Amino acid sequence: MRPTIKNKLVGGFSAVLFLMGIVAAIGVYSVLSLRTSALETARIGDRLNSISLEIQVHNLKAQRRIKSYLAEFKQLGAEKARMTYLDEAEFEIHEIDSLAKTGVRIAPTQEKRAKFSLISAAAADYASAVKNVVQGVEKNAVGANEVTDYEAAAGHLNETAEDGEIAGRAASQSSQENIERVSKRSLPVFLGVSLLGLVIAVVMSIVLSRAILLPVEHLKQVAEDVSMGNLQISLHRFSNDEIGDLADSFSRMVVELRSVNHQLEGATKASESAKLTAEAAKETAEAASRAKSEFLANMSHEIRTPMNGIIGMTDLALDTELTSEQRDYLETVKLSADSLLDVINDILDFSKIEAGKVELEETDFDLRDCVESALKTLALRAHEKGLELLCEVTHGVPQTLVGDAGRIRQVLLNLLGNALKFTARGEVGLRVQAGAIEGQTCTLHFVVSDTGVGIAAAKLDLIFDSFSQADASTTREFGGTGLGLTISRCLVAMMGGRIWVESEPGAGSRFHFTAKLGTSANGKVVTTGAQATLHGLRVLVVDDNLTNRRILLAMLERWGIKPTAVCDGEQALIEILAARKADAAYDLVLTDMHMPTMDGFGLVEQINVTPENAPAMIMMLTSGGRKGDAARCRELGIAAYLIKPVREAELREAILSVLHARQQPAPRPMVTRSSFRRDRNPARSLRILLAEDNRVNQNLATRLLEKRGHRVVVANNGKEALALLAGGIFDLVFMDVQMPEMDGLQATMAIREQEKITGVHQPIIAMTALAMKGDKERCIAAGTDGYLSKPISPEQLDAALDSCTHRRCDDIRLKTNTNHSPVATVNAAELLQRIDGDRTLLAELIKMLREEYPGQLHDARESIARGDAKGLERVGHGLKGALDNLSATSASRFAAELESMGRSANLALAGSKLMALEDEMHQVIKTLDELSLERKQ
Repeated sequence: MRPTIKNKLVGGFSAVLFLMGIVAAIGVYSVLSLRTSALETARIGDRLNSISLEIQVHNLKAQRRIKSYLAEFKQLGAEKARMTYLDEAEFEIHEIDSLAKTGVRIAPTQEKRAKFSLISAAAADYASAVKNVVQGVEKNAVGANEVTDYEAAAGHLNETAEDGEIAGRAASQSSQENIERVSKRSLPVFLGVSLLGLVIAVVMSIVLSRAILLPVEHLKQVAEDVSMGNLQISLHRFSNDEIGDLADSFSRMVVELRSVNHQLEGATKASESAKLTAEAAKETAEAASRAKSEFLANMSHEIRTPMNGIIGMTDLALDTELTSEQRDYLETVKLSADSLLDVINDILDFSKIEAGKVELEETDFDLRDCVESALKTLALRAHEKGLELLCEVTHGVPQTLVGDAGRIRQVLLNLLGNALKFTARGEVGLRVQAGAIEGQTCTLHFVVSDTGVGIAAAKLDLIFDSFSQADASTTREFGGTGLGLTISRCLVAMMGGRIWVESEPGAGSRFHFTAKLGTSANGKVVTTGAQATLHGLRVLVVDDNLTNRRILLAMLERWGIKPTAVCDGEQALIEILAARKADAAYDLVLTDMHMPTMDGFGLVEQINVTPENAPAMIMMLTSGGRKGDAARCRELGIAAYLIKPVREAELREAILSVLHARQQPAPRPMVTRSSFRRDRNPARSLRILLAEDNRVNQNLATRLLEKRGHRVVVANNGKEALALLAGGIFDLVFMDVQMPEMDGLQATMAIREQEKITGVHQPIIAMTALAMKGDKERCIAAGTDGYLSKPISPEQLDAALDSCTHRRCDDIRLKTNTNHSPVATVNAAELLQRIDGDRTLLAELIKMLREEYPGQLHDARESIARGDAKGLERVGHGLKGALDNLSATSASRFAAELESMGRSANLALAGSKLMALEDEMHQVIKTLDELSLERKQ
């Protein structure tokens, strides 16, 4: 049998245990023997001591009995003395003799046995003496000799018993000494056994370590060498056991490692080659991706630039006088261009979403503006199909929210556009209601409903898939890419919500989606003055659509108005007459144009038949204007004419304008959406620099801006824009991104560098036909304040302009109110007194001011741009004198401040002060015109 490590270990440990067991057994046996002997000796000593004590006790008892008998014998005589005392004494003597014999028997030494033999002899003498006493009693002749002998024997017995007690105590003490000696002897025995076991263990350990540990140590060293990469080392077999087997296995493993290492070196070389190939492929793919992105960006730019011109110029052309045939052609062009743009936008959005390159903005926005602007975009399509387009934002929805308004608007346009596409008659509605509000997060629930064809149950889940439509056949009635709902689903998911649909064929559809948005403390509210004007106003709403009536009623009630609603013209006439009879006439009638039986014009004609019953003002709402409708409204005396869906702010502003016009003595023109732009506060009229290299886009943007009452200066590239900014002051810059010589981003960065010196911020909005990820971020990083993507929609343009005009009006109010109490634009009483009420002179002064002040303001701008302090002082002085003569207090103060800045050669704030003067001059001219008109009346 081959020796094994297990056998070696078991054998060695067994031998050690066996030897240690023998040694331990010997030691234990020796100790136990000694201890047993000592204990036995101690036990005998204790017993002898006990026997001696018992003999003494029995001796005392015997003596008491005999003494008692002798006493009675002397007193009572032999006959009356009790013999039981003698019997008991004999019993005690017998016990003494038995105990003495026991002591002799168990005494461990001859000396101690002799002691107890003496006790036994003394006990015999004592018994003999007692016997003599008894015999004397029997003869009735107990003499002194018998008593003396008895007492002597008793004393001798007591003495010998005491000697026995001493001997017993000596034996016990001797046994205790023996136990102590045994204990002292046992310690060396145990120490010897332990030392012997330790020696054996050390010897066996040395033997085992040489047999086992040395090979293991060698194996460990070899393993460390292998781990360090030395695969050429060899390992020898030390023994014919498991360690030997382990050494053989390790040797085979080293051989295999050499082979694997060789293979790995080959694989590493191949991997490095593949890595180089992969890196080259990656660089190629990245270059291809960059080329693709650049191609898409360039294609987007090249497509959107002409599309911007086509759509914009078509919109402008449609606002002009056209024949029906021309209008039909242009509307077809507009529809085709819009459809093409929708396809381009869908494809670009879908590509960005698939690549995960869409990011949501987090900015404050007005939800109602966002929703209403989306509906305004689709209002014409709804009118063309004869559909009611309704909107309701329920009570409890926050006014201002934080999120991506553009993406919410995109989802709404997709859903509302689909609803209009698939609805032939009836209505399309949008309802927004607030869900849970948790902390700074609000969940909104949007519902887009229609009365269209509906969707089959089997298609409800498929319509949200890419390129899927409810009807995908080649003969389908409705077109589209099938991407709109897919994009909407992705955007809604990014906003923390979900989208779903409820529909039945022939019963219409209800698309729902939710979105989690932040709440903002910067909410907009109706001004106190507007609230006071509208509060308690009695308004009659006339509309055949129930949903539209409900929306208008809720809107009017929020403003403190007292509305009443009826469903047709006949009911309206009855209600107007009843209100007049109850002496509670309506202040305003808000009527729809398109109604069955009696339309809005018919209702107004019937009202005008009896002017004494007519309400103070009438406003007309229509889903889409037709040629001649505005003229007919003017003929009928209608105060306002608005296109549905009408914005909440727009309706409120129109009502306020109508009420204000009623209080004016002079007739006022009819309020329309266009009149809002014409009558805007002069502070909202901006001086705009347009940096654009494309002639078509220049013309389009200029016309759009001028139609909104703004003044436009055009630059063909970034260099021209910088030169114009250096020579003049502009409220806003629209900066195209791609331009020759110097592009828009370079120009913007140069402007921002200059601002570090001047400290005056120039608002800049980027315009680009690019639509790829990062375009907006690059514009913002360059320093632009906003971003518009071409083709520019009127809604986007209006939002950008409104942002700038609101900010400008706030700045003007701040500058006007800072350190000054409110001052009237023109002190009319002072002026009239100065000219002695001469209307002709007033008209001449106004004409001279109107002709001269634009040139003077231009000279002031040029002086500021050149740093010409003297020139600014001269212009400021001249303006101040002219304005003082016209009692234009605020404008004169601004001119005086410009004069002072020129005199001190400190032009740092001259630009902003000149802007304030320009805006104030608009108010001065307007006030002077009104004053001149009043004087003529």
